[in-house]
Amino acid sequence: MADFPRKYLVYVPKSITGDVDEALDEFDAALAARRGSVRNTGVFLPNMSAITDTNVGKLTVNDGTATTNLTVFKVNRPGFFYYQHWKGMWDPSGWFQVLVCKDNTFRSGVYEYFNSKDTTSGSGSGGNDHANMIPFNPGSSTYIIVRGTVNNGKKTLYYIPAWTGVSNKGGSDSLTVQTNKVNLTVPVVSGSANDDGFKQCFA
Repeated sequence: MADFPRKYLVYVPKSITGDVDEALDEFDAALAARRGSVRNTGVFLPNMSAITDTNVGKLTVNDGTATTNLTVFKVNRPGFFYYQHWKGMWDPSGWFQVLVCKDNTFRSGVYEYFNSKDTTSGSGSGGNDHANMIPFNPGSSTYIIVRGTVNNGKKTLYYIPAWTGVSNKGGSDSLTVQTNKVNLTVPVVSGSANDDGFKQCFA
């Protein structure tokens, strides 16, 4: 999968073994390069203004048990899945699953990118009550299906485009809903079950 967030240059200190002035010059040059990597390169941060219009970036969440007639989106730019709690007391009920594929038919190579029912760290902490902003960096042909039970009047799921410091485009061009609905006809596997296949979804 493509790097997300973007990795910046890391400076590793070392002992001075030669001329002190030369070592300091090298340090200054290294520091300048790292400052430049932060100042001049886009930084992936959520552009939260995308949800001021509730119709922009709002995801259709297919029923969690459905395998037919599913809505598919093509993801066009980096961003975050944002699990918004709108009103009332916080209730951890509800969940969502993000499936990825490199083509919009979802007939082969279907992988689970995220599932908030994951309980590997205990008490459903994969997303039900904690991880409500999940990063996503698509490739040139990356499609998603979202399933779950989040549309209960208290929560909504959005795709928030990344703010790069260069372009501030809204959510309207971050996702493209596909005209044709699809049926899941193949097993869904976790990304770790086939790393090469999973990576192809983000190429």
